[in-house]
Amino acid sequence: VEDKADNDELLRAWLDIICPDKNRKEDEPERRPSKILLSWIGENGKNARKEIHWKGILRFWDAFPSGDVNLDVDIMNPHHRGYYDGNNSPHDSEQPVPIFFLVMKPGAQFNFFIEAEDRLGLLDLVGDWKSLISEAFNHAFDWLGFGAKTAVGYGAFTRDTEAERRIEEERWAEQARREAEEKKRREEEEKKRLEEELASMPEIDRLIRRIEMAALDDTGQQFVNTECFSKLDELEGEDMKRLAEAIMGFYQRIGKWEGKLSKKQKQKVQTIKEILK
Repeated sequence: VEDKADNDELLRAWLDIICPDKNRKEDEPERRPSKILLSWIGENGKNARKEIHWKGILRFWDAFPSGDVNLDVDIMNPHHRGYYDGNNSPHDSEQPVPIFFLVMKPGAQFNFFIEAEDRLGLLDLVGDWKSLISEAFNHAFDWLGFGAKTAVGYGAFTRDTEAERRIEEERWAEQARREAEEKKRREEEEKKRLEEELASMPEIDRLIRRIEMAALDDTGQQFVNTECFSKLDELEGEDMKRLAEAIMGFYQRIGKWEGKLSKKQKQKVQTIKEILK
């Protein structure tokens, strides 16, 4: 505590939340986390500890076996029930009293589900919480076990790396599907909004807007050449000039304004130049 608490940003933020220093004046130094923690030790800190109410950031769901589970019967065989009950002294003449109980056979598979719920920005200070949890589980798998009677071998697990890989692939696939659906939804909304915007415009403004949005490929060129360039003959004055400027900008973007051009393209460029003088 004395060596590390004062430099722990997460600890300091948490202490400021659960026990804010409401009476500190601006010219007074901030409380040291180590001093707060040490004040909670022992009998003198009992009341302060009772005031702490905090739901953790992590949520551990119940772990149920996945798939089929085969049960078996195991036995506890206490030899000195009379002694344990306080009726006899310990000796070797007592009869054992077997106690049978159900167990899961080796090979049962479990999925562990853990969620992290950010609270007041603390999760950002934790950082890569999934890696921390993974390391904690590795330690439990290797050394501690899960559940009861771990001292006699129960609750020993190994990681099913193949299942973890499948779960991760499914998670990424689901995320990709949701992102694709969200992208499609946004595109449809944008398309609808754009259609409504174009429908409310005068015809010349609508054509210019569509030229600005036209794709720089054959479909865009076909639209500009057929629907827009041919429209120049129907216009005059400022409208003709504005449409010609928009077509010129499109041709410049696709590299068909200068340099080596086809005969038809040269004619289009010359027409627009004559309009724009």
